[in-house]
Amino acid sequence: MESSPIILNDSVFIYSSLIADSVPIVRLENKNKRPFPKFYQAIRNNKTWQGGIPASSEPFFNYDSLGIPNGAFSEDNRRFYFTLSHRDKHGKKVSYLYVSNKKGNGWSTPEILPDKVNEIGYINSQPAVCDYLNNYEIVYFVSDRPGGWGSYDIWYTVYNKSLKTYNKAVNAGGYLNSAGADITPYYDASSKTMYFSSDAQVGYGGFDVYRTMVPWLNGCPLRILDFPLIPITTTYITKNERKMKVVFWFQTETKALI
Repeated sequence: MESSPIILNDSVFIYSSLIADSVPIVRLENKNKRPFPKFYQAIRNNKTWQGGIPASSEPFFNYDSLGIPNGAFSEDNRRFYFTLSHRDKHGKKVSYLYVSNKKGNGWSTPEILPDKVNEIGYINSQPAVCDYLNNYEIVYFVSDRPGGWGSYDIWYTVYNKSLKTYNKAVNAGGYLNSAGADITPYYDASSKTMYFSSDAQVGYGGFDVYRTMVPWLNGCPLRILDFPLIPITTTYITKNERKMKVVFWFQTETKALI
């Protein structure tokens, strides 16, 4: 399964994939050793794309024993937020948000976001970033922590660029979140629009893609992306990176781990 594209330019993009030549078989006694997604890159040569190339450049770090299902740059490209996932001792999947900061021509060693952002023992994943006022940025993400509206909710934290601090994560509220799963947030800076997927709003079936203006507290209504973009029982994830007018979508027939 391939997901979470990050466009670098018109010839290269990064994506997450659980690449396998066959369906992996995991014995019960080794349930904590299941394969995890990693970052790969795709390169365009003329009109042909070649994928499946392990990402090796910063800040797209890969780890042997940890999964990396998604990531997102800040609007100024000074921070790269991403998810690291693993199985706990009970075999439950947990994931936490990390950040790497631009330093000269390189990137800093990734640091885990504080506990007031990451909820220990739960999913903290799928970061999406937008600027707020002059000195702040909002980091949206998905979590299954207690206190939400459904199985997965969109949460957010505010980063102070001057103080380099994050505030306590806050649920985005019932305007965005539903009684089901609300996932894959993405913010398009050019249109100030939030996109996300939900399986519990009124839609065509399965996961549908919705959009709303940010901030949503101004009463701007949620709008589902019109058919035929979203076929029934299809999961879609949208991206439109770095002011490039490109949208990727990914179809799945089975429930995927976040």
